[in-house]
Amino acid sequence: IVSCADGSAKQCKTSKTLSVKPLSDLQLLRNDNAHEQVVSVSVKDSSQMLNSTGASFELIAKVPGFFERGTKVGYEVCRSSVGDEVTTILYDDAEKRVIIDCSKSSTATCAVFADNDVKLISEPIWGYFYLLRASLHSRTCRCER
Repeated sequence: IVSCADGSAKQCKTSKTLSVKPLSDLQLLRNDNAHEQVVSVSVKDSSQMLNSTGASFELIAKVPGFFERGTKVGYEVCRSSVGDEVTTILYDDAEKRVIIDCSKSSTATCAVFADNDVKLISEPIWGYFYLLRASLHSRTCRCER
């Protein structure tokens, strides 16, 4: 029953409408039990392995203010135990761009990709990211291949 502005009430019927559900991978990412947060990691010229495993992940990384301008900083993700397969996410401060290097990523056939006729990317993917100086400012992000 719906109340109208004139004080009367009318019966209302609803029908099913189109709804949107998040992908199962996104639901896995938002699983609080699978969440690993590292508050502060200071690594210089070496690596630190996180406990995270799995095919899906979300990486939120903040480069500290003492990062030397004009240099590069990066993260290796999806790295095999011997290091022959790895995807590198690199920020190049001189070029002001983020590079996702898939040249050493896995070439194994994945059913999801095969079913949708997706071809693996062999060259790096890069994009321009505008750094936020304050959380109240909104900026534009331009990604290119």
